Amino acid sequence: MVFRRAHITDFLDLRGARLSNPAGRALFAPELIIDGDLLFRDGSVAGEINIIDGHVAGLLDLSGARLENPGNIAVCASRLTVGGPMIGRDGFTVNGDVVLRRARIAGFLDLCGARLSNPAGYALFAPGLAAEGGVVFRDGSVFDGQVSLEDAHITGDLDLTEARFTGHQGGALAFAHLSARQLKMPRTPVTGAVDLSHMRVGVLSAHPDSTPDGIRVSELVYDTLSPLLPPGERVRWLTTIDEGYLPQPYEQLAAVYRRLGHDSDARSVLLAKQRRRHRTLPLPARLWGLLQDVTTGYGYRPGRAGLWLIGLVAAGTAIFGFHHPAPVNATGNAQFNPFFYTLDLLLPIFSYGQQSAFQPAGAYQWLSYGLITAGWILATTIITGTSRALYRG
Repeated sequence: MVFRRAHITDFLDLRGARLSNPAGRALFAPELIIDGDLLFRDGSVAGEINIIDGHVAGLLDLSGARLENPGNIAVCASRLTVGGPMIGRDGFTVNGDVVLRRARIAGFLDLCGARLSNPAGYALFAPGLAAEGGVVFRDGSVFDGQVSLEDAHITGDLDLTEARFTGHQGGALAFAHLSARQLKMPRTPVTGAVDLSHMRVGVLSAHPDSTPDGIRVSELVYDTLSPLLPPGERVRWLTTIDEGYLPQPYEQLAAVYRRLGHDSDARSVLLAKQRRRHRTLPLPARLWGLLQDVTTGYGYRPGRAGLWLIGLVAAGTAIFGFHHPAPVNATGNAQFNPFFYTLDLLLPIFSYGQQSAFQPAGAYQWLSYGLITAGWILATTIITGTSRALYRG
């Protein structure tokens, strides 16, 4: 059937039609203009439907239709413009690739309950798609093959809640540079990697268990997450695919926690960021980073420094309490205090006069050197980590 550059001033009703040309194009209608609806409900096609650069002023209804062109393009609708919704419900089935590259849909794209299958390639190839009313793939929709919505602009929601996706080695969902008001990821685990890099959404509704094969999140931007979940689970979700050290995903996640009043969770995320960064550094820097982690958590766990200080003061007080060091001046009358002597060793800034008045010998001298060194390390890591936390956190 050929409608090349045809202009239909009313609607085109192909409900229940049977079109067959398995070796080529069963419907060839490039630049077709329809001033009303295009109805293909319950129809069947063996071969390709080509409506590239077409214009449908009203509804495009493919509900219940069955389109067969295995291993090839089943629907070629690049740059198609639809003035109303595009619907493929009630058992809509496609065996082949559906191409909606740079299509524009003024209503919504509804494929609820549809089944699109092209296991070796794209089940849906729609980069640059614009859908003003949203995109809905819920209620048991099945996509056997990769789904590409890269650079798509969706004014409403992208709802994949009850859909099932089975990709291939190239991945399952390619949503890079997509923008939408809300993305609702499927509850059923996606088979294949998911690319959300450079995506912009208001609400990202995604559970970590829905993407077991990994998710790419470089430069992903969102206002809030649902469910929020503990920071450890979200950090693991961000790092399921090793893309190297990328600070932005951590900072984005921390900003969401902080905006919702979860400051402690935000600090946990930034701590995970520092740990990931230091794994990429040379060995000396990694060792210094490990020391900062143990002592202050890179400044995001300042309480650790206090615990270290309490432990060292307690140990020094107990040891020197049983083994008083000899006074430097035998004729002096200085009174030894093991607590303040230990503080003198540990705190490089303050002085209680104990360190200069007493001199330990043997193993206790080495202990004093160790406490002095520990004090300087604690002071340095506290300053370094706290400066980082205040500047970046």
